[in-house]
Parts: sequence; structure tokens; C-alpha cells
Amino acid sequence: MIDTTSLQRLQRVARPGTPSALSNALVFGWRAVLKFKHVPEQLFDLVMTPIMFTLLFTFVFGGALAGSPGEYL
Repeated sequence: MIDTTSLQRLQRVARPGTPSALSNALVFGWRAVLKFKHVPEQLFDLVMTPIMFTLLFTFVFGGALAGSPGEYL
């Protein structure tokens, strides 16, 4: 049988507020950071992907953009 005092305590607790988009993003980001200690190769992927895209768009597609690669950067 359920103790009525425990049930009353549970009913008095207010629900937490709806999380914001920023707090959701921070939680997902923190979970990703915690996974780095188990799979350190993901840190390399995280760092190298933006660098590779910058180099790709600068030197491979730089001529197709209006202007020079120097102005693009």
C-alpha cells in the first residue's frame, strides 16, 4: 500500500519549467563533450571539419565566387 504522506509530498512539488532552446543546446553539447573521453577520434572530426570546409571553399571553389579568394577571406 502507498504511504499517503509520500503521495502528498509528491503532489505538492511543482513541475520544472519548459527548457529554452539555449539550455537544450548546452545539454546536447555537454553530452557530446562527455563522449570525447570514450571516443577521442570525434574530437579530431569536430576540429577538422570546419577547417577542411574553409580550405575547400577558399581554394577549390574560390574562383567560382565573385571576386578573389583574398576578398572572400
